[in-house]
Amino acid sequence: MLIHRHCERMNLLLHSKDFMKKFLFLSLFSAMIFSACSQQQQSASTSATAPSPQPSPVATSTTPTVPTTQNQIDIQNFAFSPSTLTVKPGSTVKVINHDTIQHNVAAVDGSFRVNLLGKEESATFIAPTKPGSYPFVCEPHRQTMQGTLVVQ
Repeated sequence: MLIHRHCERMNLLLHSKDFMKKFLFLSLFSAMIFSACSQQQQSASTSATAPSPQPSPVATSTTPTVPTTQNQIDIQNFAFSPSTLTVKPGSTVKVINHDTIQHNVAAVDGSFRVNLLGKEESATFIAPTKPGSYPFVCEPHRQTMQGTLVVQ
């Protein structure tokens, strides 16, 4: 009985002129909005500029390389690069640590020293003014990290 009554109400509602006008208006309005949106999307895609060229593949290395500049010591993979650096007396030498572990540079004879550096931190020191060969180490890793500063 309840279902029958509901169906009668729906039948009356569907056949009323007001309902049909509203349904028709909403249908046309929705169709216009949909059409306008799709035309706007098409014009945006056709007015797009030519695709940018794809970058050419670049050869990659499994071991990262760190470019060094003159008077610079890079620390990477628990090693000094270069392991021997030749500089002029009194030159400024830059040290950059690329490892996640802290490292430093310290002359065995105490003539120069850089404090511990974190990842991608850098510091400078002044090379000795007396020509000669100056061995240096990373103090926390002195058994494996050794290098030489040559002053000439």
